Amino acid sequence: MLKKWNIKRKEEKMKKTLEKKAEETKDLFQELVKKNSEIAILFGQGKKLANPWKIGDNEDQYEGKRFPTYFELINPKNGKKNCPENSYCRVVFETDVENEFLDRPNDPGELRISNDSLIKSKRLRNGKLTLTVVPELISLKEGDRITIDVELDSFGAAPTFAKSLILNITEADKGKKKKTKTNKPKDKNDNLNLPNISLLEKEDWPEKWSEDSTILIKESDKDLDIYVNRDNVNLKRTLKTKKLDQSEIELYEERFKIALGLIGFSIYSQLEDEQDKEKVIQKTTKPISQIILPLIEELGDLSDLM
Repeated sequence: MLKKWNIKRKEEKMKKTLEKKAEETKDLFQELVKKNSEIAILFGQGKKLANPWKIGDNEDQYEGKRFPTYFELINPKNGKKNCPENSYCRVVFETDVENEFLDRPNDPGELRISNDSLIKSKRLRNGKLTLTVVPELISLKEGDRITIDVELDSFGAAPTFAKSLILNITEADKGKKKKTKTNKPKDKNDNLNLPNISLLEKEDWPEKWSEDSTILIKESDKDLDIYVNRDNVNLKRTLKTKKLDQSEIELYEERFKIALGLIGFSIYSQLEDEQDKEKVIQKTTKPISQIILPLIEELGDLSDLM
């Protein structure tokens, strides 16, 4: 009980301090935009950034087992999932294995999924295995039905668990509008919103990516999607060398994502169209990825909370 209370108190203290710093950072950003027209042009008007300092509200520290003792389908519970043909849906399994089970260096497990091309992402976190299913990836249409078989294998150290579900493709989500092209000349600085920044799992890496790859930027119309490598060698090294609880791990990942994503965005916005943007961004952000987390930690003066 005392251990749990100390963990909870530490997380509450960290949360309050970090959220206060986030507000100060937000105010500073607004002041910079107000005083500097070039920064205003760079970021434009639009989406609000996610709070890079916010940590989870977990009541207790999750402590998974080295090998799973159970594996259950909890969404959908009845084994049948409806998914709009033009959108996505999530399938969730519950287990009791540790978060690193599938990618740890010693005795890793394996996740096998039939019709794997349907799966955009996989995430094992705190006893939940979440699969993001996208019918458009294999051109499924309304009325199609497909079976997805999922196996969690420990290679003899524990039983191999197998579950199946039926995916029913339903009519298109009418609320999801398709983008239409116009004849108006495109100006990349015209009402440009803050980019969508997300972490990219190893299983979703582009073909030429490796552990030291950093950022992938995709542009469509006036939107930019920035994908930051969640399995970047420098991020993983930092997480490995520090004794972090789950909320602190998520904190470091969010810092890495926002900081490196915005740096990549600022570089991208300065490049000419004829340049090999992907090559330039990788070359410039790789060395930055080595120092970005230690730099944030020092500038934020958060060492007393770690």
